[in-house]
Amino acid sequence: MNRIILLLVCVFLLSACAAPDQADVSALQANTTPSPANPATPTNSPFPTLTEALPPTSTFTEKPPATEAATVTPTPTSTIQVCTNQAQFVRHLSVSDNTKLQPGVYFAKVWRIKNIGTCTWTTDYAFVFQSGASFNSTSETPLNHEVKPGETIDIQVALVTPMQPDTYTGHWMLKDPFGNMFGAGDAANQPFSAIVVVEPIKVNERRETFACG
Repeated sequence: MNRIILLLVCVFLLSACAAPDQADVSALQANTTPSPANPATPTNSPFPTLTEALPPTSTFTEKPPATEAATVTPTPTSTIQVCTNQAQFVRHLSVSDNTKLQPGVYFAKVWRIKNIGTCTWTTDYAFVFQSGASFNSTSETPLNHEVKPGETIDIQVALVTPMQPDTYTGHWMLKDPFGNMFGAGDAANQPFSAIVVVEPIKVNERRETFACG
């Protein structure tokens, strides 16, 4: 009986020692309750993520194609005048066409010619042989003075009649400094002519009188 009582006493003492004080338990619970400001449960911070440092993205903006500045050609204040060469036959001043001459005769042929174009004939212009009988003339005769549009000039060329009797025709034209030939007519393509009739040499006939026997 005593053992039973003793055993009960020991169990009671052990229960008293093992059971915590209610106040202590409440205080412990109060201290262990997590609060937003001071959480009781430690939270492990995640390891910092190592992000590879990428080079800054360069924004490439395509430049619009360069536009060439338009080249403006200045308008000249003065324009080059384009003139035309054209002549007109006025008359023969010596040895008209179809004049009769002896063979081997020297003579001066003179034409009066008018400038009816828009170019001024300078001394760089010439009167040149074109075709036909040349009458032993020079190939070209430079003009001896300037001839403005509307003016006339007397052109003289030294000629010699051929030795054989016949009718001979020679043609001459004017030539500008660039070698372009021109003459009379609407198209300025008619030459100036010299027509000469070469007659046979006349021999004085000797008359003899015969007596009849």
